[in-house]
Amino acid sequence: MHDDLVSTSVTYHLGIAVLAISGDFDIATAPTIEHAIAEVLAEDPPSLIIDLLGVRFLASTGVGILLNTRDKFFDFDCFSVVAQGRMTRRIIQLLDLDRVLSLKETVDEALSAARERKATASPTPIPEAPTA
Repeated sequence: MHDDLVSTSVTYHLGIAVLAISGDFDIATAPTIEHAIAEVLAEDPPSLIIDLLGVRFLASTGVGILLNTRDKFFDFDCFSVVAQGRMTRRIIQLLDLDRVLSLKETVDEALSAARERKATASPTPIPEAPTA
């Protein structure tokens, strides 16, 4: 295991999960990060924010994991990524994935967007079955 190259931590803000990753996000650390993501998703959070502010290096494997994680949400707006700097944000932008991954600059910005989506989302009423 390459746990010495990466660390993860999870916090919840009104049910919204924030998974913070620190260190390298590459093929060597992928199993550790995928396991952390699976544990968070098992809790079935309404939204997931992946915080890459502590990531020193983001490889293509990491980008692929981010895309695969986003695809696990029926509503893609319930997933976002927080990143700054050349090693993370710039790579995502160069790949033209900033909108796809709902890229934000801060965790607070991502939380605000998630809360706003949650507040404006109104459940669609289920029509009653006709009686015979």
